[in-house]
Formats: sequence, C-alpha cells, structure tokens
Amino acid sequence: MAVANYEGNSIALFERASDQWQFRCKQPVVASHGVAFAGEAVFASGQTLAKFDVKSGAELARVDKLAGDPIQFATLRRTHI
Repeated sequence: MAVANYEGNSIALFERASDQWQFRCKQPVVASHGVAFAGEAVFASGQTLAKFDVKSGAELARVDKLAGDPIQFATLRRTHI
C-alpha cells in the first residue's frame, strides 16, 4: 500500500505481512497528492512526478516539467479535440 501525505511532502510504502501492515519506507515528494502502482513500481504525483521501486523503495525516476512547463501548470493547458 502507498499513502500520499500532502502536508508531510512525502509518500509512505507499507507491506502486508503476517496479517498486519508493516512500514517499508518514506520518500520525499513535495505536495504529494496521488499514488498509483504499475508492475513493480509505484508512481507519486505532487510538484514532481516520481517513480519508485516497490520492493526497495529506491527512486527510479523523477520529472518536474512536462513539455517545458512546471508540473503544476502543465495540466492546466487547454486541449482541443
């Protein structure tokens, strides 16, 4: 399980073992507000988009811009269909 902690500027990873949740690790993600699992990775969104290894918690990638714009503004662009 992964938890986004907006005010704590982090995400926390937990593992279910012996019928209990055990804390695995905490990673910094400023203004963290979302997490998603894909395969062996967990993705976190905040002022950056970050990718972490599920098993080790190691950071695998991080970006702070999309198409040259900071993450927080890149999603505000109007799109035309």
